[in-house]
Amino acid sequence: MQWCDPSDDSPAVISPDKEIAGFLHKRGPIPGFGVAERFLMIETKGALTGLRDRYPVREETFPLPAFLGKRPLHGIPGDPEITIVELVVGAPVAVDVLEIAIAMGCRKLFVFGLCGAVGEDVQIGDLVIPTRVFREEGTSYHYLPADIEVVPDAALLNDLCAFVQHRAQLPFHRGVTVSTDAVFRQTLNKELAWRQASVLGVDMEMSALLAVAQYHRIPAVGLLIVSDKHVLDPSAAWHWGGEELKKNKAVAIDMFVEFIRGRK
Repeated sequence: MQWCDPSDDSPAVISPDKEIAGFLHKRGPIPGFGVAERFLMIETKGALTGLRDRYPVREETFPLPAFLGKRPLHGIPGDPEITIVELVVGAPVAVDVLEIAIAMGCRKLFVFGLCGAVGEDVQIGDLVIPTRVFREEGTSYHYLPADIEVVPDAALLNDLCAFVQHRAQLPFHRGVTVSTDAVFRQTLNKELAWRQASVLGVDMEMSALLAVAQYHRIPAVGLLIVSDKHVLDPSAAWHWGGEELKKNKAVAIDMFVEFIRGRK
């Protein structure tokens, strides 16, 4: 069976609009219900703690009513206003959240996440800006045919690369990444093949989120920070996190929010 039929314009059995309508039917009218046009998805936890030290982050009085579980929403007021959702892990969950957010007013998507280092020169705590994402998760194939390349918005990508390079606070790399559903099938041979294809890092959400953004014609861009190093030797230890990641993640998220606030 073909997962994505571009000619299929029949309505979805479960839709974001129906989910939202059901939520509002139970809760009643909610003043200010919706999300800002600029929507930041953070695929990890602990980001909001540091942001509160610099920005007037507020928690909304209503959650994002996603099908796979309601999610707290946070906002940073100003011009532009930003809505943030945190700890959205895995392609199906992330796309569920994004679809609801689009129905609630998201018109520009920014994604911050973690990735494992595949490229030899990529180290824990480095930044990675995906310019193209290989699709080894299943969700994106329900939105775009297999022969469609998943890429961020060209203008946002160029702006982000220039912004990060100008700031020069952290080492960064731009290039190909891959998203996978199967954490325990990242075999040595697979990762060697990724490296030979110039893949810098691997995550679990980016290709699906960018594919959905392409499908809905919403500009999107992502920024990843390396959380672990994959040394492709059977006898080598796997290294995760540490003080460098903790310190750099706080800097990176703060920088990313500053970048978003400049995209008026």
